[in-house]
Amino acid sequence: MMLAQFTGITLGLSISGAIFVNKATDALQTLLPFLTAAEISSILSGTSSDAINLVPENLRGDALSIIVDSLRVVFIPAYVAAAVSLLVSLAINVSYNTRNAVEIRTRLNSC
Repeated sequence: MMLAQFTGITLGLSISGAIFVNKATDALQTLLPFLTAAEISSILSGTSSDAINLVPENLRGDALSIIVDSLRVVFIPAYVAAAVSLLVSLAINVSYNTRNAVEIRTRLNSC
């Protein structure tokens, strides 16, 4: 059970990370064609507070907007997965309760 949970978490984070990096990198390269791929990667990773200073002041708001919008897109698969999990859990619960009701009726009828 725990292995499946950790695998699901790892898979979800991997997919979400790939979506974020690809979407944000493409959009930032369009906005900031004068920056190298390494500089854009540094801006996205947030490892250096000086990285965002590479972006000109007049484009900084647009760059931050692109990063936030890319993060927003990452949550769409999480919402879909949560909805699917809810529906599956309801189906399992109904199936379990129906099976228990049949077993109880069988036991009561045999008494």
